[in-house]
Amino acid sequence: MLGNLLFTAMAATLPPPTLIVNRVSAGYSLRLEGGPAFRTTKAQVNNRSTHRLGDGSVVALWNEGSESHYAIALDGKTVLREVTADNQVRLKYAAFDPLKSTPILDGTVTTPNENELYVIQFKTQPLETYKQAIESVGGTWYDVVPANSVICRLPSGAKERVSALEFVRWVGAYESAYKLAEIAMTPLREGTLKTGEYDIWCNQRGLDMQRAVADRIEALGGRVIQLIPQGFRMTVELSPIQLKQVLGMNEVQFIDPHGPATQDMDIVRSYGGVNFVETTLGFTGQGVRAEVMDGGLLQTHLAWGNAPLVHAPSMPVDSHGTATFGINFGNGTGNAAGRGMMPNAQGVMANYNAFNGGTRYTHTAQLLAAPYNCVYQSNSWGNAQVTTYTAISAEMDDILFQNNITILNSQSNTGNQTSRPQAWAKNIVSIGAFNHFNNLNDADDRWNGGASIGPATDGRVKPDIAYWYDSILCPTSTSTTAYTTGFGGTSAATPMTAGHFGLFFQMWHNGLFGVPVPAATVFDNRPKATLAKAIMINTANQKPLPAPFDITRNVQGWGVVNLTSLYNARQKMLTVNETDVLTNLQTNTYKVQVAAGEPALRLTMSYLDPQGTVGAAQARKNNLSLKVTGPTGTIWWGNNGMATSNWTVSGGAENNVDTVENVYIQTPAAGTYTVQVIGSDINTDARVETPGVTDADYALVVSGITNGPLAPSSFSIAPSPSFGGNLASLAISDNDVLKAGSSPISSRSRFVCDVDTTYTSTLPSLSKLDIVIERSGSFPGATELIQVWNPTSSSWTTVSTSVVPQATDTVVTASVPSPAAYLSGGQIKVRCNYLKEDPTLNRTASINIDYIRIKAQP
Repeated sequence: MLGNLLFTAMAATLPPPTLIVNRVSAGYSLRLEGGPAFRTTKAQVNNRSTHRLGDGSVVALWNEGSESHYAIALDGKTVLREVTADNQVRLKYAAFDPLKSTPILDGTVTTPNENELYVIQFKTQPLETYKQAIESVGGTWYDVVPANSVICRLPSGAKERVSALEFVRWVGAYESAYKLAEIAMTPLREGTLKTGEYDIWCNQRGLDMQRAVADRIEALGGRVIQLIPQGFRMTVELSPIQLKQVLGMNEVQFIDPHGPATQDMDIVRSYGGVNFVETTLGFTGQGVRAEVMDGGLLQTHLAWGNAPLVHAPSMPVDSHGTATFGINFGNGTGNAAGRGMMPNAQGVMANYNAFNGGTRYTHTAQLLAAPYNCVYQSNSWGNAQVTTYTAISAEMDDILFQNNITILNSQSNTGNQTSRPQAWAKNIVSIGAFNHFNNLNDADDRWNGGASIGPATDGRVKPDIAYWYDSILCPTSTSTTAYTTGFGGTSAATPMTAGHFGLFFQMWHNGLFGVPVPAATVFDNRPKATLAKAIMINTANQKPLPAPFDITRNVQGWGVVNLTSLYNARQKMLTVNETDVLTNLQTNTYKVQVAAGEPALRLTMSYLDPQGTVGAAQARKNNLSLKVTGPTGTIWWGNNGMATSNWTVSGGAENNVDTVENVYIQTPAAGTYTVQVIGSDINTDARVETPGVTDADYALVVSGITNGPLAPSSFSIAPSPSFGGNLASLAISDNDVLKAGSSPISSRSRFVCDVDTTYTSTLPSLSKLDIVIERSGSFPGATELIQVWNPTSSSWTTVSTSVVPQATDTVVTASVPSPAAYLSGGQIKVRCNYLKEDPTLNRTASINIDYIRIKAQP
């Protein structure tokens, strides 16, 4: 037949290798002739076959009992993927194995005789050579359907030729009934459906196919409401009779009822947890200072609660910049639904056509000094779109490497990998987007071919994270009270994401993550940019993968930032804020404990890498790798298997591409996990703090554990009571202090005080124990002894001696040697002893402890 002849003509002349089955002690070993073993099974292997495809790759098929299996070897002998085949065609209408049965159609919607749409199910996952074979018989390949299936358009006579292809399992009509959402099908079946608005999903992107459908609808007497040139969706009004006729069109893939458009910025605040942190914590950006860089701003708009601080030699009026600034900082004056992410923050506005100081290097350095003191910069712009890592990309990496600031950049809106060169930078936070259709329903979200996507040409995951693409309500520049309901693109997704980052910085400054924050301002207490990036990725909400529609890893990156998830994870979290260092081939090891019933263990490692070599094929220079070993010896490598899954696949090998690596383990087994950050290849110095040493540091976030920084469960002060504060005062670095006063019975020349704290731990043992204290004195020069109770010797062991400064909070960390000796009955006891001989002291003298926690590893 023609299809087989054409495909055979493309195929290599070599016969396919044999699938060899050898008997081994564990059962049966499988390998392709000339290649290594790729599977061992206890089941009897039968129905073996192999096929060499047109590109020289080989597909092997076999059964193990009743299970179908396949393997793919791109080089013809070394299997890269081996799976148990899923033979279910999974549509909204029904899930079925077409070789056993197909759905019974009730006749409400009939498929016309001129139908050319078919579902083709393959014996393996769809491959490029399959597509070439379909196209060789005149077919058009549209969309993938789980499992191992695609929707294609086949001209007359092609169905039989496609059915005869050796890799095709089944071909069946893509029935008109499959195309309609059940919410409309039920009333249509019952005769109660009224004329209404619908979203039509066309089989191809762009206006050509949409206009073909629109012409048919208008000929039927229907109404076309909206065409979307960049995507697949169009909005129309149809009667039930017209709906049935449109369902039969070969250009139409699916039809949903269309929901009414509503104002949108309030939905953004709800979706990402912005309303949650305001309601729960009262945080609206107080103390946060951040910059938007764009084309201009209407400075007199009434939505600016804090007057914009202009960071540019000139600032024209521009609608795009007014919108991105308003998404960050608008207070909703004139339209409460358009309230921005941080209405009480101080917004700074820059003009990308006129860098302050003449270069972006200078401009960025100024952000880290008065009067700006910014914690992030949001960019919904960039240089001309490219697909590769360019000189602009490398410059952006260099700027970020030299400045500890979080910078976000839009990926762009080309519908493919053509993106802003800044977005391809390793050290930036790149923002993608997907359509949310003006509602909070995750199930109908689609990419729609609008936002630019990854991965980078060297395989790095890009974008880093994503947000909404469409219908954002925000200020605009036509008047001082004007708003628009139609702002969108990654230009909108970027400031929305940036605002979440700003609220995270406020949360961090307020001590919510179990680490001391002794400085007075959000800016001075900000974590490193790598940690900000890692913690927002670690707690992001990911869209389902494998993607049921089109929001793949290349569209969403690592998900959508969510402050509710971040807040809920805070007490089960370990963070490393570029405090630990690696030299070449060195490994840093951490132990974490997971309790029974924990739904997920998530680890994220991010590192700052020097600018890449522009002419090289890979942007990364240094290679740091994340490895996790579970309590039974199972190993997970960073990002392994996560191109098509939200959970890390065990085994595999280290990641050699990305500067962000994740290990996400669903329903982890209880016990101790060993976390390793490995300096696999540190060839370029990444720490200016240690001149002459080639080394690197990193951020690490682990959530879902029981041994994050542990707050005391009880405390006591001897010999005197406190002047103020309580147990909660010790748990958070927030300037709510425990005042440990001088003893009433001591002489005025002597201050003595013991603050004892007890910690309840679920750890089975201790391999490491650190005590972290933030404190100051109301007088100078008190000696502080940090001690740990040894239950075996019934005595206190001094592990640190220092002098407490007056007035200014400082942090001291004491590492306990041989820590296992200090855990007994699930408890650890710490004493802070303070002593000062001074005849000028009076009875109001105190030591002020703002924070004390222990960091323990099993």
